[in-house]
Formats: sequence, structure tokens, C-alpha cells
Amino acid sequence: MLSYTTYKLVHLVGVFVLLSGIAGLWTLGSFSDSPGYAKARKGLMAMHGIAIFIVLFGAFGALVQLRIDFPWPPWIWLKIGIWVVLGGLPALLSRSSGASKVLFLIAPLLAAVAAWAAINKVGG
Repeated sequence: MLSYTTYKLVHLVGVFVLLSGIAGLWTLGSFSDSPGYAKARKGLMAMHGIAIFIVLFGAFGALVQLRIDFPWPPWIWLKIGIWVVLGGLPALLSRSSGASKVLFLIAPLLAAVAAWAAINKVGG
């Protein structure tokens, strides 16, 4: 069993990798005509998926260490909702070129709201 600090570090590393993957996918959209586009997109999507797993592993490990049982407080549900949106963001980026700038700005803002909710234990 890992310590709470280790789980929190794993969670944060996952968040950084997730946001980096989203930024990479957003940037890659400008190069959709280039020869290596499909391979780069596949790699960034894999990075995004692995990051989601790392985020969840760290988060649920930390919940165990904090002894937070179900039913979870509202701040955990808020964070889960935010991570579901961030998990689906690559699909939205690939489907809507006009909204990609807005979606790219939303990702770090959502991550900031998730951090704020966890730090302040909103509603719990």
C-alpha cells in the first residue's frame, strides 16, 4: 500500500500528462494534412488514455488512504464529472474545429476547478 503523498503525486503527474496530451492533440489538429498525422494522433490518444488511468489510480488510492467511503461527498462527484469531461475532450476536439480554441482553454480551467474543489473540500 502506497502512502497518501505518493498517491497524490501519482494523481498530479497523471493530470499533467493528461493536459499535455490534450495540448498535443489540439496542436496536432493544425497538421492534419502532414504524413505523420495518424501515427502522432494515435500516440497522443494512447498518452491521454494512460493518463486517465494514472489520474484515477492516484485519486482512488488517495481516497482509500483518507478513509473516504461511499457515499462520497459532493467535491468528489464534482471532480469525477470534470474528469469525465476531460476524458471526452479529444473526441470533441476532433469533431469540432471551430470550437477547438474554446475547448483548449476549458481544459486547464476545468483542472483548476477540480484542484480547487479538492483543496477546499467543497460541500463536504
